[in-house]
Amino acid sequence: MSNPFLGLLTTLEDTAIYGYQLHMRVTILLMLQLRDEPLNDVDVQAVLRAVEGAYILYRSEPFAVLGGHLGDAHAPPVSPDTHPADRPIRSAAFDHRIATIAGWTGAQ
Repeated sequence: MSNPFLGLLTTLEDTAIYGYQLHMRVTILLMLQLRDEPLNDVDVQAVLRAVEGAYILYRSEPFAVLGGHLGDAHAPPVSPDTHPADRPIRSAAFDHRIATIAGWTGAQ
């Protein structure tokens, strides 16, 4: 497989947007606030690999309801016809993993 890191896709005002293509045809977009010092691609790739790992753990959980529960009162409505892979991720474990990654990157 070729390198999944798509690099810097674009910048919008003070935000850099990077892409990462998983082998399962899922694209992860990472948006980071631009700073005075340039971002190192190696560091960005490390963050994206960590997010990929969190996603793979989420998808591998045998008892997880992919896409979360349709009846979650705190989530925006999702059509019952929406394929589970296209639904928003609603998982406390996934949220915790992403918060941990954001914590070591200094993101809020």
